[in-house]
Amino acid sequence: MTLAHHDIERQVADAVPGCGQMARVLVVATNPAIARAMTQEMAQDTGVCGLSENATLAEALVRNRYDWSTLDFVVFEISESPTTDLDAVTELLARQDATLHCVAVSSKQLSDAWADRFREAGVADILTVPDADADADADADADADADAENMFADPPETQAS
Repeated sequence: MTLAHHDIERQVADAVPGCGQMARVLVVATNPAIARAMTQEMAQDTGVCGLSENATLAEALVRNRYDWSTLDFVVFEISESPTTDLDAVTELLARQDATLHCVAVSSKQLSDAWADRFREAGVADILTVPDADADADADADADADADAENMFADPPETQAS
């Protein structure tokens, strides 16, 4: 997984208990560019196999199409509702053993405060993947719901008053 940075490859190696066993990964994303980037990256690594689902992490948990205990990694796109993502990570890790690693992916750089909250919830790593469709979505982003949580600024409980 060459796209991933710092220690994620070491984590993959640590998660694979024996030679010849592949790390099992589920990529959960609603942005086709992010899903494509992550699945293409997985396809280049002979030690990784996986699936992809077009959903948020919370939606994937509700659908419950997978035997989550067979996965080594869940790579998920941070949605427009990062608090919901945090709750989903907490729920997923509470029902799994310690071998499951969650990796968050965003097309934009998270604020340090949000990154800290994701790590505190149990996310092993946070990757920033440039969004190839960003220009096409720029106008849509300008019209986004004003009530949506801004995951690129400090979360409400850590903002200065």
